[in-house]
Amino acid sequence: MNESTINFIIYSVLFLILFTLFIECYVGNIFIRPDSFGIPQYNFLSLSSYLIHPLHNSFLWDKRILLCNFPFMYGLFLLMYYYLY
Repeated sequence: MNESTINFIIYSVLFLILFTLFIECYVGNIFIRPDSFGIPQYNFLSLSSYLIHPLHNSFLWDKRILLCNFPFMYGLFLLMYYYLY
């Protein structure tokens, strides 16, 4: 792998982490959910489901909540990444 591919992977993972933190603060209970005992647990299945949800449901394509749409935001990230690098 060359350096630009490694940079792209690093920035993509960083974007995913930052987007996950934003969604957890803005929407709530997407990634960190309380279990049956009330103890917060990491739930990777619900996070992955949320990230791909706009691909098969139009709810998150409403212009008022496009900030919560991962494919849209990742597309903006790709445009900015290739424009700046």
